[in-house]
Amino acid sequence: MDYEITVEDIPKIQVASLRYKGSVSDNFKYGLEIYMECRKVKCGPPISLYYDKERLDIMDIECCMPISEPIKSKKLQCKTLPAVRAICTTHYGSYDTIGNGYFALINFAKMNNLNIQFPTRLVFEAIPKSLVKINHDKIITKIVFPIE
Repeated sequence: MDYEITVEDIPKIQVASLRYKGSVSDNFKYGLEIYMECRKVKCGPPISLYYDKERLDIMDIECCMPISEPIKSKKLQCKTLPAVRAICTTHYGSYDTIGNGYFALINFAKMNNLNIQFPTRLVFEAIPKSLVKINHDKIITKIVFPIE
């Protein structure tokens, strides 16, 4: 798959979030928890923030849901993600091959002498409704690498 790379100014966004240390595969579980608490004020696709500079078995991840207004929750934190300038690409299909999009962004950053800032972001523009019967062709994920 060829990845088109864009440089974008991503605006600040208010989110409800849950930060955890665990597996990337835990995202769906925590994302569902956030969705259930925020469904009445949800105003955009889910976002995950990745604080580690490399993929590890146990990672520092924050699941976020854009919200139109703050909510009261014992589990979730309401905050504003800062505006960032970022290099971005869109991955279509299975998460098994999303690493190719990461490599495309890393290579673009190296070729253009850009410094990647953390956390990086994934925006889940179209996600599976179930883990039982996944249509990988319909998954759309925007990969966002903030730069300085």
